[in-house]
Amino acid sequence: MFWNILKNDIVRGMFKRKYLYIIATIVIVVLVIVADLSLRRKIGTQGYCGSVSAGDLLQVFYRGSRIIRLDNIMEYYMSEQYLFMVLGISFIVGSYCVKDLSSVGMQIILRCGSIGKWFVSKIVWCFASAFYITAITDILIEIISVIHRYEPGLNVHMEVLHMYGYSKNTSAVATSEMVIISIVLPLMSLFTIALVQMLLSMLCSPIISLLLISAGMVITIFSGNAFLIFNGLMCMRNNVYISGGTDSVHMMLADAVIILLCAILGYVYIRRIDILNAKEV
Repeated sequence: MFWNILKNDIVRGMFKRKYLYIIATIVIVVLVIVADLSLRRKIGTQGYCGSVSAGDLLQVFYRGSRIIRLDNIMEYYMSEQYLFMVLGISFIVGSYCVKDLSSVGMQIILRCGSIGKWFVSKIVWCFASAFYITAITDILIEIISVIHRYEPGLNVHMEVLHMYGYSKNTSAVATSEMVIISIVLPLMSLFTIALVQMLLSMLCSPIISLLLISAGMVITIFSGNAFLIFNGLMCMRNNVYISGGTDSVHMMLADAVIILLCAILGYVYIRRIDILNAKEV
């Protein structure tokens, strides 16, 4: 029965809502192009004649290229690209779970008698959506890199990052950290946001939850706490830019804790819902 529920989510949550994924794909294409234009413009204005790699573009995209200075003392790096990715996953998840619970999902639950399987299927659907966005982003970055004949692979040229204001005392980025930054952490962060959006949509409403997530992203820009829900890749300052993936690992652990909490809280909440009287939000 679980596979029937999952099949329903794939059909209704993805194919019948394909316009949301199409919009998200178009937005990601634009974001990758904007990040590449920023990189090429920076290289041109700085007169840099060295090599540029796909890893450099990944860093610019995920780490953030805009510097916000407060009182000429504190500096914060912000990635508008990542901000839109987070809002995009929230937009995709939206109110689907609430709508499904009051329609086809309710019928399935009444038939199989397991609301737990229904909820697990929604978690898998959230992961699939986050995986799609992460995969399409990394693939597009690699395609852009090939078009502009950047060096393939995850090698990072610190000279490129220095042009963006990162401290010249920072050491080279380890390949292991690049793998985490380009593949694992974006996926976990977007999956986390998807679960938060799903949980908040059930507790209040999709619109309010989207506003809360947006507010959380703004707060994150000026916070150094890795255990904030919205931290992810949003702001990694140059003074914590450490090779070996130390900060990335901390963020992965934070995401893992939040994913576990969302799963537990969501399951507890969904078990208390009166299915027969559930109404669409």
